[in-house]
Amino acid sequence: MGWSPIHALRIHIWAGYCSFLMAMSHTVTMFVVFWGFDKIPLRDQFIPKAECWAKDANFTLAEGEMHPPPEADCLWQWWNLTGGFAALFLVILWATSINWVRRKNYRVFYVCHVVFGTLLILATFLHFDFCAIYMLPSTAYYIAATAPSLIQALASRFRGGNKIVKVVALQDAGGCVEFHVATDSEAGKVISTETNLYVKLCVPKNSLIWHPFTVYQHPADHNIVRVLFRPVGPFTKLLSLHLTAPERPVTILDGFYRGSDRVAHSLLHDHVTIIAGGVAITSFLSFVPRLLDAVAMQSKEIRLLNSITLHWAVRETGLEKYILKEFLRVFMAKANVIDGLDFQIKIHCTGRKATAVATEGKDIESSDDGAEPAIAVDETSSGSDSAELIKEDTQAAVVHDIANDTGFAMELARTMPARFTEMQRNIPYAAGFVGFMWLGFHLTFFQYSWNDDINYAGLTKVTWYTILFVVLSVVYGAVVEGGELLYRKYVPAPHADDFIVEQGIKTLDDETNAAVLFDSAKLSKTFGRPTPELLLSEASNSEAPGIFLCGPTALCHDVFKEARKENSFLGLTRYCIYDEPFEM
Repeated sequence: MGWSPIHALRIHIWAGYCSFLMAMSHTVTMFVVFWGFDKIPLRDQFIPKAECWAKDANFTLAEGEMHPPPEADCLWQWWNLTGGFAALFLVILWATSINWVRRKNYRVFYVCHVVFGTLLILATFLHFDFCAIYMLPSTAYYIAATAPSLIQALASRFRGGNKIVKVVALQDAGGCVEFHVATDSEAGKVISTETNLYVKLCVPKNSLIWHPFTVYQHPADHNIVRVLFRPVGPFTKLLSLHLTAPERPVTILDGFYRGSDRVAHSLLHDHVTIIAGGVAITSFLSFVPRLLDAVAMQSKEIRLLNSITLHWAVRETGLEKYILKEFLRVFMAKANVIDGLDFQIKIHCTGRKATAVATEGKDIESSDDGAEPAIAVDETSSGSDSAELIKEDTQAAVVHDIANDTGFAMELARTMPARFTEMQRNIPYAAGFVGFMWLGFHLTFFQYSWNDDINYAGLTKVTWYTILFVVLSVVYGAVVEGGELLYRKYVPAPHADDFIVEQGIKTLDDETNAAVLFDSAKLSKTFGRPTPELLLSEASNSEAPGIFLCGPTALCHDVFKEARKENSFLGLTRYCIYDEPFEM
């Protein structure tokens, strides 16, 4: 559907809030009706009598009755019992999904979500047949789409995982680590054209939980995908240690998962401001060069987009230098050859060390609105001045070779839409997916019909058919994986990776830097935390600005708050903001 995982997560969270509110309202009102008005004891409301547990016990509703009378109360007791369990599971889901629980112990949140979410669905099926009929189609679709990817990941686990070709451990960057993963030709075509891709990553040695990561590609890479992260939680800390250790654990990537088409959105605006905070710059490292390529293909007379500004607030000097050397220099070179494009990159160094160094012998600019002071450095630099910002001395890299590391190039998920560029290769997967999904509909939907005489065995029929469908999904995934391997005729044997670990950053040589001359594109650096007014200063002077935002929640909140100050009505603003919080 083109949703990013972050936006889909927002919909999921709000849908959960609404479901919890409605379910609790339903529980309270039914309790008041049965206990307050009908005076039925609490135990009799939820615990069926002994004869109600018989397999052939029939519960008959008279015509026009919503529920049987208390003397024949088996049916609505089953409704209340299964509904009570569903409410209990929902409360557990809500309690373990609270932000501080999720941030403090992600494993507890994840395990409870999987276990009690599944139990909640089954209890809801048993609670009321309308719920089953409503949810079964989407359940069958989800299982049919997910099973092949899970079997593919399991097969990858026993084949050595995905092939990591390089790990870069950045120095003076808060422990940031970048690793490069080899991809096959089909995955390489996707990463070279898409601008908003994600993967789910699993390291079985650390955890069986899948974690989402933004992926990107360097313009000079071929069949390589990169991931950059800062170790902040238990999983990323262990991942950082294992990636830089002599022996790499099996690492599995599942993807790609597409987000929205940022380039198409950008071309609808006359100005685009890109705002990133820290490691969130990775969300735009594939987007910016693709956007510049799209702008270059349009003539100056007909294109609408004529101005692009990238604001990047970064604390760690090591991270800033690495991204500057690897990516921003390439962006400047691309923008410099586009006629009539105003392209600016503004780096805001917010770390204490960088600010302390900058204040020596420099005047601090005062701010009228009481915001943090900023120290301007080459604010309007262009030409060779921008090249000088890039030509910063960095610490040389210490390279270690690691032998006998195994792995395979990353492949696209088996059920990814338009997986292959050749249409005929997609037909077997499409046919298999549709056929298996309809099998799920038949097992769980068409075989389940209502009648006036309902017993508990009949009520649970749909649940057992759903469980049977889950088992069959494993078989379906195995068939898909086996068919893929048969298509190749053989399974390649694992081979050693060209695996190196770089400590620090390589120094740019003078000859390379001498050739970097930016005439129109501008690169500047300031010290101090940027104010929201500064971040939106270029967009405020344009007629149809687009804001692409990715960073910490506080940064996104401040930008939204500032945007609403201008021509705002009921929270709406003339700025078109495409936001993506970097905190989940």
